[in-house]
Amino acid sequence: MKNKMKWTSMTAHWSAIINFIRKYVYPARIIAILLMAGATLPQVADAITVDLNYDKNNVPVITPVWSQEWSVANVLGGWVCRSNRNENEGACEETHLVWWYSFEAYSKIRLRFREQISHAEITLILLGSVRNACYTGVVHMNAAACQWGRSLKLRIPSEELAKIPTSGTWKATLVLDYLQWGGDDPLGTSTTDITLNVTDHFAENAAIYFPQFGTATPRVDLNLHRLNASQMSGRANLDMCLYDGGVKARSLQMKIEGSNKSGTGFQVIKSDSADTIDYAVSMNYGGRSIPVTRGVEFSLDNVDKAATRPVLLPGQRQAVRCVPVPLTLTTQPFNIREKRSGEYQGTLTVTMLMGTQTP
Repeated sequence: MKNKMKWTSMTAHWSAIINFIRKYVYPARIIAILLMAGATLPQVADAITVDLNYDKNNVPVITPVWSQEWSVANVLGGWVCRSNRNENEGACEETHLVWWYSFEAYSKIRLRFREQISHAEITLILLGSVRNACYTGVVHMNAAACQWGRSLKLRIPSEELAKIPTSGTWKATLVLDYLQWGGDDPLGTSTTDITLNVTDHFAENAAIYFPQFGTATPRVDLNLHRLNASQMSGRANLDMCLYDGGVKARSLQMKIEGSNKSGTGFQVIKSDSADTIDYAVSMNYGGRSIPVTRGVEFSLDNVDKAATRPVLLPGQRQAVRCVPVPLTLTTQPFNIREKRSGEYQGTLTVTMLMGTQTP
């Protein structure tokens, strides 16, 4: 993050005032007024460059963007966005100064961030506040009363940082103007380049592991067999283990989808006909069987307290602890005469999402 502040020239503004003073006011007062004019133009150095770094699975409670201290003698003013629509520079509901303020209140700034590789965009809300000479707490950044000798602070709440959808480098530029009470032309402009370096330890390291198959895609036979002359059924087990990437998850969200032609359950399909065979999926977790509905998310709670077993994941040198959650595929009895003979195939897609993590 690089913050630069620049102040506009006041030559024309003060020239008119000085001419008025020379004509109507005792000349000895000119020096005092000129000194006051000089005090409204402080020399503000460039702020240090700071990048904000965090992991999606460990979002900070609130992140300071920067804090700018300044002193403007005898000038009442405040900070405003340039627009209430342009989120590329920062948009605020109010783009003008207000005289009074609400205690312990913040100005909301909508700012659009762009990921540098995918060019994905998202708007986050920043909070702007100031401390002034009349109140020890914080108030809106555009409140002018008592606002000399104060500090401006920008922050991003955790719920906003959590909105970043993927890891990557997300950048934005915020532009704020400093206005004097009663004036329309900005006395100064602050331009802030913000970079969010976002990682996702869970996405990079978490794994759904099938011990019987290693790195290969599991191939499972439904084990169909005759019950009698007219009926068949089957039952198959698939060993599966979940590793949360080392983020100490308290819960995991799961979803299982299938290659169906119709219905809400799971099916295998005969490629050269419309025939299908239905089967059901259940997951064994913590000693209980969880029926799975196709495409519907469900939660595995208390994962951090669940029984685990060591596994050596592909590409890793050390064993990690994973939670065993074997799947059971059950084919209910069906009439053989209603199905054409041949090979039936289908796919299952298992998705694991981060739920909550331990503090």
